[in-house]
Amino acid sequence: MTRSFKKLITSALIIFIVIRGYLQLLAGLAIKFIPFKPSFPYWETVLEKLGPNWLWLWGNFDGAHYIKISQFGYREALTQAFFPIYPFLIRMISYLTQNSLISGLLISHLSLLGFIYFFIKLGRLDYSKKTINWAILLFLVFPTSFFLFSVYSESLFLLLTVLVFYLTRSKKFLLASIIAGLASVTRLIGIFLLPVILWEYYQTKKPKIISLIGLSTLSVSGFLLYLNFLKARFGDILIFINSQPSFGAGRQVDKLIMIYQVIWRYLKMFTSVNPQNDIYPVLIFEFSLSVVFLGLIIWALLKKFRSSYLLFIIPAFFLPTLTGTFLSMPRFLLTAFPLFYLLGNIKSVKLKTFIAVISCLLLSWAFLRFSRGYWLA
Repeated sequence: MTRSFKKLITSALIIFIVIRGYLQLLAGLAIKFIPFKPSFPYWETVLEKLGPNWLWLWGNFDGAHYIKISQFGYREALTQAFFPIYPFLIRMISYLTQNSLISGLLISHLSLLGFIYFFIKLGRLDYSKKTINWAILLFLVFPTSFFLFSVYSESLFLLLTVLVFYLTRSKKFLLASIIAGLASVTRLIGIFLLPVILWEYYQTKKPKIISLIGLSTLSVSGFLLYLNFLKARFGDILIFINSQPSFGAGRQVDKLIMIYQVIWRYLKMFTSVNPQNDIYPVLIFEFSLSVVFLGLIIWALLKKFRSSYLLFIIPAFFLPTLTGTFLSMPRFLLTAFPLFYLLGNIKSVKLKTFIAVISCLLLSWAFLRFSRGYWLA
């Protein structure tokens, strides 16, 4: 490990600790001054029993579902929308901790640290130390970065994804395909790591049909196994998709909605929804971040960003929007982590500082909502 790499790791750890500490302090203030208005189930029956308020709030919303799946399996309706690797790991570690919440937090924190480590290693293949420092800072102060510390599968998925990118760059395609298989049963968009592997393989070796078939099968093996489980257990191979509208989120799965239609829908909502409605700022939040990242993707295309990054980022971005909404997009955008290399590479320090400050303010607002049970993403 070079001195330069050690400095990057040290700097990243400091940012990690400062942000984690700041969010916990913010949580304490929120508990004291902001009423708790839970808009999600199981907080009383699951979360409240696992620790004090300042701790179990990290399991709000989806976290409660992951914990319940880890305890009882896919017993409840709609839980099939949550892919199984993360709750399975919670269940395994809970044999040691005897606490599902602690297990989930351990997985998320350790996965985030692992992601940061390989994010730096991957970045060092193309970018300077200064660029990577900024990329880490901008990523960890991103408005929804608190999900990375929460009982959510985001950190685990990011670790698996960055590993796939790094292993393909290191020409370790078999191992990358195995990791991609795990990612495909962590989040649905894990299947988009397949074109990443095939593209990098094509760039470095003369393609062989048998190898391509083998790598392809391994890369989506977890997803295929999950589909087989859903078919055998529930008789519906697409129940994880068909259950989405039942969450009351306005998603449509019976037809595909184009991005321009989603944008138009939000523009109409800005004029029809009462600005005093609690959901109004969330609509602005969803729309603004989605449009900004759409712009970043276009910028990345113009800058001739690495093709394998775009092969993952573009379908991962557009897939959720096909249901007709930007709902949860501020959280989903975390998976577009390679774009933060581009942001970190901006020459203007003033502009990067401005982005960091605005992100930090939005992060504070977003986490306050999340911690007190108000819907965000």
